[in-house]
This record gives sequence, C-alpha cells and structure tokens, in this order.
Amino acid sequence: MTLFTYCPDCWPADMVDYVDGHCAICGAVLTTTTDPEKHISLLEEQRDCLADCLHDAMQWLEHAGVKTVPRRPALGLIHVRRQP
Repeated sequence: MTLFTYCPDCWPADMVDYVDGHCAICGAVLTTTTDPEKHISLLEEQRDCLADCLHDAMQWLEHAGVKTVPRRPALGLIHVRRQP
C-alpha cells in the first residue's frame, strides 16, 4: 500500500494543497498512513460529506427557483458497418 497523506485539520475538505509537509490552507502538519482500512474510512467520510454538500446545493437551487432540465448526451454512438 502506498502512503496516503492528508491534513487532519481540514479533512474531509482537504484540498491537497501542501507545502513542505504542511497544509497550505491551515498550516497543520500533514498526517501519513499506510493502513488500507484507515485510507478507506477517510475516503468514505469524504464521500459522505461531499454527498451532503451536493444535496444542500441542489436544495438551495430548487428554493432559488432554478429549473433543472434533463440533458441529452451531446455525443451519440455511431455504428459503422465495414465493407468486406
């Protein structure tokens, strides 16, 4: 397992902006782990927080009257038949 470095103070909003072993946002000393279970739990925590933020943003847009429209894909598949 490779090293996983993160800011313990900014996590889960860690922006991966590091300078000389410190977080460029808050200045905290970075934490490094090689434990796969810890790595997974940190990523799950970050995923859950991002999902909550996205949900809040969607609610804010709905309350502001922004309409969401289902989009069609801009690109489509084209099937080309090869000639023998």
